Amino acid sequence: MTEEAPKKRPVGRPSKYRPEYCERVLEMAAEGCSWAEYAAEFGIDRTTLYDWAASHEEFSTALTRAKALEQAWWEREARL
Repeated sequence: MTEEAPKKRPVGRPSKYRPEYCERVLEMAAEGCSWAEYAAEFGIDRTTLYDWAASHEEFSTALTRAKALEQAWWEREARL
C-alpha cells in the first residue's frame, strides 16, 4: 500500500482580483480617474494592478483602454 502525498496548500493570501474589475476600471477611466484611484477603489496597492495585468490578459487590456479614456476625459476638461 502506498501513502498518499500530503496536499499542498496555496502560498500567500488569495487574490482579490475579480473579472468585474475590468468594467469598473473602464467606468472610472471615463470619469478621468487614475491608477491610484483604481487601487483605492479595490482596496489594494497600486503595484497590485501591475501584478493583475501580468496575470490576467483581460485586465491588462482594460487598463490599456482605460489609459485612452482617462486622457480623453482630461483633454475635454482642458478645453472647457
